[in-house]
Amino acid sequence: MNPRFIMFKKIFRKTKTEDEAIGYSIYLPDEGCYEYNEDECLIFDTFESAKELANTLYSCPSYHRIYKVTIHNIIDDYGGSCGGFAFETAAMKKFADSAEKRHNYMHY
Repeated sequence: MNPRFIMFKKIFRKTKTEDEAIGYSIYLPDEGCYEYNEDECLIFDTFESAKELANTLYSCPSYHRIYKVTIHNIIDDYGGSCGGFAFETAAMKKFADSAEKRHNYMHY
């Protein structure tokens, strides 16, 4: 096995805290995008708050899906919003707390 691949796996192994939810986002499969606040992906505090808005906006439950958002999703710019995210208050606090933790990322 290539030693670089082994090193890559060790560096990028996710920890349990990095897989914790920062918040939740509403995905619209028919449109192929996430729910936006102007040009920023909306990140809700809880699954229930995302579900409440989704049920208010869309009459058909199959029209949307709600996904967990982790720190890795935000770093990878999961919604294609060029790094712009609109957080609810508790989600913003979780994000700020996660950013303060030590994360080692290697550019490739």
